Amino acid sequence: MATYWKNVENKCFQCNKQVGKISIKSGKICVDSLAKNWGGWHKVQGKSEMQVVCSSCQKIMAKAARKLQRQQQKKQATPQN
Repeated sequence: MATYWKNVENKCFQCNKQVGKISIKSGKICVDSLAKNWGGWHKVQGKSEMQVVCSSCQKIMAKAARKLQRQQQKKQATPQN
């Protein structure tokens, strides 16, 4: 069963920069154009909503995720007494 989308933004959900012309028509996401700073999609968990992120915020989020992953790996590698 396909998702019937209720909401989509055309601005980055973190910094509110415009990333393109995006709308919803009959429950489907329609992308008319994307700006050069387009980054990607982020589904809002538990809702029929999609958020977009610009490329600079996406890089920041990826860097933070890698840092967190390294910290978790170090905790697992350290022997517990």
